[in-house]
Amino acid sequence: MRYIDGLEQQENPWSVVGGWVHSIMESYNKGLVDKKEILAEFLKNYPSVDFPIGSSYSERLKDSLFKFFINLPEKKYTPIGIEREVLFGAGDIKMRGFVDLEVDGGIIDYKISNPFEGDKLKSKAKQLYLYSIPYKEAYGKYPKWLLFYFVKSRKWSKIKFDEAGLEMAVEWANDVANRIMIDEDYLASPEYFYCKNLCGNRDICTEWKK
Repeated sequence: MRYIDGLEQQENPWSVVGGWVHSIMESYNKGLVDKKEILAEFLKNYPSVDFPIGSSYSERLKDSLFKFFINLPEKKYTPIGIEREVLFGAGDIKMRGFVDLEVDGGIIDYKISNPFEGDKLKSKAKQLYLYSIPYKEAYGKYPKWLLFYFVKSRKWSKIKFDEAGLEMAVEWANDVANRIMIDEDYLASPEYFYCKNLCGNRDICTEWKK
């Protein structure tokens, strides 16, 4: 619906709060705001959204994010790329993305979700492996590590970069793209919670209600 029919997407509360956190961290990493100003921004402009899993979750999330910002560590890195838009080739396809933070030696991605572990971490790492392609194009070498920073829990998962992981990510991305291009019928594969609460077409598509 989004890419073929060009329908406007409806935001979900997680993407609203996540986008707001990213905008603050972008300003912080660019040196446009300091920790004191971040807390003022937090108290004044925290997004007013309703989460479908209850007000207690909303309050816990807000409290966790407040603790993240109030305990924001001093920078131990020098940013070389901040929210950089990247257009790059991966195998036979072209890709576009925005890299949260690039530093000398690594790529950092901020998440408001719970920490990734096991197979989920390996799956999510494909995104950062793909971002290592434009990283090398811009800075002449691959990153040494890839890192997810989970702001809600103030934990992180750090992955040592290896080219085998990059090759697997490129193969996966091309396989997904090829399957999309050869399909003529895009059948729905509804999952109740995702469709009802997260999908940008949840007020238009009715498959999840069946």
